[in-house]
Amino acid sequence: MSEQSEANAEGMSFVEKHLQTMIMAALGAVCGWMALTTQGLTISVATLTEKVSNLQESVKEERGQLYTRTDADRDFALRDTVISNIATRVLTLEQDRKVNK
Repeated sequence: MSEQSEANAEGMSFVEKHLQTMIMAALGAVCGWMALTTQGLTISVATLTEKVSNLQESVKEERGQLYTRTDADRDFALRDTVISNIATRVLTLEQDRKVNK
């Protein structure tokens, strides 16, 4: 019986060795796939980061060109000043005309 148990032990170790080799090969393939996927994702993230950066710059530039409330208030104040000056000139001209009649 001892010879038979030794033969079984040798047979098991042979199968176990091949099974371990196959498992290691599969794990190596999975690790390689993970590395390639991670590298691809890193490149994608870098590309998207650059695109977002460009969009942020574009938005900042466009915001600088917006017609803001402050601009509108300034333009309305200028318009009101011009209207006031014209009204004053008209009044002066009407008074001069009445005096000269």
